[in-house]
Amino acid sequence: QIKGLTKKEALIRLRNDSVMELTINEINVAALTTKQVSGIVDPSGSANIETQLNNFKQVVRNIQERINIIDELLYEEIKKEKTEYHLIESEKDFNKLLLALSGKDAIAVDTETDSLSEIDANLVGISFLYKKGLGYYLPLAHKSGPNLDFKKTLDTLKPILENPNIRKVGHNIKFDYVVLKKYGITLGPIIFDTMIAA
Repeated sequence: QIKGLTKKEALIRLRNDSVMELTINEINVAALTTKQVSGIVDPSGSANIETQLNNFKQVVRNIQERINIIDELLYEEIKKEKTEYHLIESEKDFNKLLLALSGKDAIAVDTETDSLSEIDANLVGISFLYKKGLGYYLPLAHKSGPNLDFKKTLDTLKPILENPNIRKVGHNIKFDYVVLKKYGITLGPIIFDTMIAA
């Protein structure tokens, strides 16, 4: 009996004074023994410790098996997917892309820059995806190779990138928001970030 507690309260009291001789990196749930956990489980409980441990280990094994199956299925699906990329180099192709983007209710946006710091980064290109397996890249300020007119392209994209009826998704899209903001574009509405979801 613990002073100040009823028998029922004492049975469910959290033990924070027990010593478990294991580091976080050494813990392997599947290999735990009754002896290892006896110091942190109240033996006065009605259920048998060993039975609880075995049941718990079985649950962990079942979960791990399901995770392995899901991983295999996802890997197979990824292998099947093929993405077709298009480099937009001409005004004609750019206008076709604009027409396609303006008719969508959601698009993926990704900026390419010369720095990983959004504060120091200069925009060198923008990628778009509005259909699974179909991507487009607009080169704007690469040191070599063809580039679209920087200012004209951004001015033309601005209404689409700010259109409240065209939802925007991306990976770490906060970075893209900050970069585009430096060029007078307020990217939005942003509805999904795959980095946060991961």
